[in-house]
Amino acid sequence: RGSLCNLSVLGVYMALEDMPAMGAHGRISFQLPGATEEFRADVRVCWQNPEFPARAHALPPGCGLCFENLEARQEELLRSFVSDYQRALTGTGR
Repeated sequence: RGSLCNLSVLGVYMALEDMPAMGAHGRISFQLPGATEEFRADVRVCWQNPEFPARAHALPPGCGLCFENLEARQEELLRSFVSDYQRALTGTGR
């Protein structure tokens, strides 16, 4: 169990106290704002951000989880969410 800190179409960054091993496989679920059902996906640990001294300073300790075997509808949902979020940040409205 952890906190989702960053989301992209390729995966998520999770702040975790108990870091899984590099390459470990698992399943993640989270609720996207405005979605009616939970987003669930298979993931693989693709990078780690441990405690000091090697930690990336902008992120809490945790790891990058790469999505695996996403269905086309899941990919489209993520692309749409990320695109809408980026438009809201830049104020382009299109």
